[in-house]
Order: sequence, then structure tokens, then C-alpha cells
Amino acid sequence: MAVHPKLPMLTGESRRTAILLTRVPHPPVVDVLVFRPADVPAGWETTGLWTAASAIPGAHVIRDDEGGQARVFGTLASGSVLLYSADGRLLVSGGITSARGH
Repeated sequence: MAVHPKLPMLTGESRRTAILLTRVPHPPVVDVLVFRPADVPAGWETTGLWTAASAIPGAHVIRDDEGGQARVFGTLASGSVLLYSADGRLLVSGGITSARGH
């Protein structure tokens, strides 16, 4: 998941994701890329979203300087989610916020 830490709507989505993952027998590996521009003070990215993402079972919350890692995966929008199979095939690519589907 690639996110912008200043978008409050994603905090709720992260919490819903955490709840869902506690209900599956074999939770997936979850990496949350948190965008951080170069010209901001230290800790700028550590928001409620960072805290909510950290609550996702097994999540690795990663500071994504300048969005470099998100670009590697081709994600351009905050809230983009990529789901891969155990053998590395991309299964799902899209958004998870309720506003993304219209």
C-alpha cells in the first residue's frame, strides 16, 4: 500500500484493513509505503496514518523518500494497493478508499 501521511481518510481505511487482517487464518505480508518529500522536517511523515498502519497485523511501515519505492511499483495515488500471490504474480492493483471507485 502506498499512502500520503497527510490524508486523514486513509487512517480509517488502515484501521479497516487491520480489522480484516485479524480475521484471516494466514495474513499476508503487508508493506505500507509512507510518502515523505525531501524538503520537510524530520518526523513530518509520522502522523495518525503511520500509527494506524503500524497497527495492521504484521505490517512493515516504510518511509518512502520522494515516493521512490511507490514509483518502482507504478503506484501514483495515495491509497493504492497491490496484492501479489505467494509466487509473485500481481493479483490486484487499485485503491481501497470508498471514494476511489466512482
